Amino acid sequence: MHILEIGPVEAAHTYMLEQMGAESITCVEASAEAWLKCLVVKELLALNRSRFLLGNIVAFLHENRRRFDLVYCSGVLYHMVDPVELIEAIAKTADACFVWTHVYNSERHPVTFAAERVTRLGIEVNYWSHRYGSKAEKHWCGIDATAAWLTSEDMLRAFAAAGLSNINLIENQPGHPNGPAVLFTSRRP
Repeated sequence: MHILEIGPVEAAHTYMLEQMGAESITCVEASAEAWLKCLVVKELLALNRSRFLLGNIVAFLHENRRRFDLVYCSGVLYHMVDPVELIEAIAKTADACFVWTHVYNSERHPVTFAAERVTRLGIEVNYWSHRYGSKAEKHWCGIDATAAWLTSEDMLRAFAAAGLSNINLIENQPGHPNGPAVLFTSRRP
């Protein structure tokens, strides 16, 4: 498979994807610090089928003309200001996506969120937005000062509306320490 990995952070999943036999992996990382870590890991582990790019994934996908067999999107969607924009861009570049992401749950959330009703891809969803704390804290966070989380229902509806409607929910993690999360695959029928 030719894989697009979004937000490789330190290339751990990249290494696993190469070990599983991926023919090529194009990785786009928005954090310069994480991108440099990826380059070190690439050299240490001889990741010869992986290429690491520094930049904004949404801009990359809007300019990209290449089709990928799979988009690997772990730990990214909940860092987006407009997560459905990224979902739509993913669906335009691949027929399959692997996703792990935090989701909003009104009963259990790690920070204060504010709701905004938006219409994207012909559906209405709530963007549960919050501001990041200090970038000096030890957690990784997105490149913007804010991020919007979706509920798991809105997340899956957005993937379906984007055309990746064959969804396999692998794991629902309501008790994840950093907030509820889901793991799923999404494919074009």
